[in-house]
Amino acid sequence: FVLKRIDICKRNKYKKALVLAYMDLSTIHYYNGDLVKSIEGCNNALAILNSVNDPDRKAKVLSNRGSLLTDLKDYDGAVDDFMSAILINKKEKNLKNLSNDYTNLGLLFLEERKFKKAENYFNKCLKIDIELKDSIAVGIDYVNIGAVHLEQHSADTARIYFNQSLDIFIEFNEVRGQISTLDHLGQAERVLGNLAKSLYYFETAIELSKSRDAQGMLLSLYGEKAKTYSVQENYSAAIEWMNNKLEIAIQLTDTIQMRDAYFELAESYADLSNNKLSVESFRKYIELNDLISFSETNRLFKIVELREKISNQGQKLEELEHQKVVDELEKKQNELFLVSSIVFLFLVLIILWVIVKVRKQKWSIDKINLQQQLFRSQVNPHFIFNVFNSIQSSLLTKNYKESQVYLRKFARLIRVFLLKSDSQFSSIEEEIELMRLYLEIEAYRTESNMKFEINVDETIDVQNTLIPTFLCQVYLENAVWHGIADVDYPGQIRISIQEKNNSLLLTIDDNGVGINASKKLNDTSKNEHQSKGMEITQKRIASLNRGKKKKYSLIILDKSELEGTETGTRIEIVVPLENRDQ
Repeated sequence: FVLKRIDICKRNKYKKALVLAYMDLSTIHYYNGDLVKSIEGCNNALAILNSVNDPDRKAKVLSNRGSLLTDLKDYDGAVDDFMSAILINKKEKNLKNLSNDYTNLGLLFLEERKFKKAENYFNKCLKIDIELKDSIAVGIDYVNIGAVHLEQHSADTARIYFNQSLDIFIEFNEVRGQISTLDHLGQAERVLGNLAKSLYYFETAIELSKSRDAQGMLLSLYGEKAKTYSVQENYSAAIEWMNNKLEIAIQLTDTIQMRDAYFELAESYADLSNNKLSVESFRKYIELNDLISFSETNRLFKIVELREKISNQGQKLEELEHQKVVDELEKKQNELFLVSSIVFLFLVLIILWVIVKVRKQKWSIDKINLQQQLFRSQVNPHFIFNVFNSIQSSLLTKNYKESQVYLRKFARLIRVFLLKSDSQFSSIEEEIELMRLYLEIEAYRTESNMKFEINVDETIDVQNTLIPTFLCQVYLENAVWHGIADVDYPGQIRISIQEKNNSLLLTIDDNGVGINASKKLNDTSKNEHQSKGMEITQKRIASLNRGKKKKYSLIILDKSELEGTETGTRIEIVVPLENRDQ
């Protein structure tokens, strides 16, 4: 029916009706789960709106596309769309739509863990909603601001906002708002250690959700209640509620929630020393994680294709605008001096050339970032399978105590990977935890005498100083597998982080065979994997250097080439100092 509408509107040149038809088609694709086709519907609508004077509609379409791009984790594209919509809504003085765009930006930055930016936009939204006297919207703003504080571990402050929100939702009998706020209050009380209160809030929210048959909300609440029981060390109850979550996730065919439920079950079974069920849950988690990783890879390729289409469409629009400028100049040629016309046209061409160049550069950077994400999705399942098989082998040999220790460490490492897989930057503290867990598990898995140490300057603020996420990962892997794996003496890896000349110096030093000897010893497939990982990391460093005065740098040294008889490899990475929200 919608396709017929589109055909009729095209034949009769009903532009505004055609915009509405494309947006209806976009909505249909969205509910069918095809976000890429949904975005294409928005693109078609925007192409028409560029020739129609309907700013309100254009702002809504831009906002819709921004939300879709956020779902696809194309944050840069989403920010561009939301900012364009904000400029239009400010000009048209459309406060309600402006408030919605501020909320969308706040949620995007919260997802990216840019907390100051998120709180700033939520506060802008709150100011508008108070001016509009929209009480329900104010309640939602309080929840969002509280969520920012909760993510920053300021649970006391978060609780104040959540209680203000709950009072509003109760006064106006807004049940879904009450459920969401009770869920957040339960999480805040858990952080504060008030576990009985936490359980009370979750139970109240569960009863309200059952009365509304809100399966999606129950899915989250069951999981959160299970986590509180786990903190309480009541692992049997945690398993019961996590199985309730798993049951709903299976009904809704939500593979991500199913995967997360199996992961939590594996941890709880391990805490109860039920190794058989823990291993079984981990196996199901790994199967689902592989399925999701494959889907994620396809999604990333679709984003690449989609950005190419958007880029091509933008270039066509620029060419049309360019042609319009030229036509106008020709009409005024008799009225203007020839020299002025040539100068004006020359300036226009320069501006268009700069725009095209900047867009191509941005596209190149985005593509490298996508390659980095693809690399992570390929590495993680491979590493997970190897460690999982080692733990399973340890269990089969009845070495339960040691295997349980490393099962918990493995679970913690996977949790860190999941939390940071979409983040471009992490704090030094988070990266140190990742490196320590990785090396401890590799030492266990390889059954070697490998030792390692991590030293950080006391002057460095490890909680707020940022470095690119997983920056050292490929070099640690090379140190383990291509350095000390081939020596007959105890291997050692030293990691140091120092502040030097207003930058950070990251050093990874091993006493292995050295990078030159490693290339000769290892087989071709290992070398290809090693080279690919290093190539992508070097491209990532190059992309981080674009447009910046302070540069990243990388030096790889074979210690045998230096003075002395010591062997091994030394990696030195210089990282410009960067703090949160900088």
